[in-house]
Amino acid sequence: MYKQLFSIFDTQIDKNFIYFDAACTYLKYRKTLEWISRYYEKYACCSGDRESSALWSQLLSEITNIRKSILNFVWANPQDICIFTSSATDGINRVVRWIDISVIKHIVVTDIEHNSNYLPQYEFTREKNLKFTILSYIDLKDFWSLEWKLSKITSPFLFCCTQMSNITWEVFDIEAISRLVHKYGWYILVDATQFIASKQEKFSHFDIDFLVFSAHKIGGPTGIGSLIIKKDSFQLLRNSTRLWWWTVKNIEKFTPNYKSDYAGFEWWVQDFWGILGFWWCIKQIKDISYQK
Repeated sequence: MYKQLFSIFDTQIDKNFIYFDAACTYLKYRKTLEWISRYYEKYACCSGDRESSALWSQLLSEITNIRKSILNFVWANPQDICIFTSSATDGINRVVRWIDISVIKHIVVTDIEHNSNYLPQYEFTREKNLKFTILSYIDLKDFWSLEWKLSKITSPFLFCCTQMSNITWEVFDIEAISRLVHKYGWYILVDATQFIASKQEKFSHFDIDFLVFSAHKIGGPTGIGSLIIKKDSFQLLRNSTRLWWWTVKNIEKFTPNYKSDYAGFEWWVQDFWGILGFWWCIKQIKDISYQK
């Protein structure tokens, strides 16, 4: 039954073809590929707000609805922010690079993080002369130890951790961890890339500030991901790399005025075809349900 959802089984010469999931990526849904093609067949508009046409208006409406669908998919509030990225790794880099260092003076990670949730923090703290702390992953399970260590941090911090390890496959209690981080008044960045492939994310319930994941882990296309930001935490970001015309509202007397919503932070050529494919894989998961 489920094989019919994936076109890869139609393309194999060997009809005894067996697929073993290595957890690196996920098979692409047949409909995901169709929706990617749909962009070129139905729209093929310029990326960004560069044209005024009925096609562009229709596409923009679809993309706006997809943002809402993704927020709903991870149980975020409607007023929270959905920013499209090229991957979870890209999302982590953006949070770290956009963080307001007049507020955040310390970044904390654990020793079980994927390289993508370690290297950006490591390099950024060295570059900006911020404090950098590596905790044991045992602290993600021993809340007494975690609270004791967090209480010893005297400067404002960003806590970065995985929700599900790609090494041990352990799932960590993000709700409890987030509660401890917020007890001291600071912020948490969660890498949900492995977790969201098999379990329901609950962004608002877990009280997460920043959440990242990649579409290709849930049957979507490669090269597209999402960064979800709690509305009250959005003010912490200061985008110093807004060098893309799409992020500019207007220019007055040679001084650019940047857009203040998500558009001010999507400084790349929008991957509309990938976003359409992203939407379908989310719809497919909802239709099948995580239980199945």
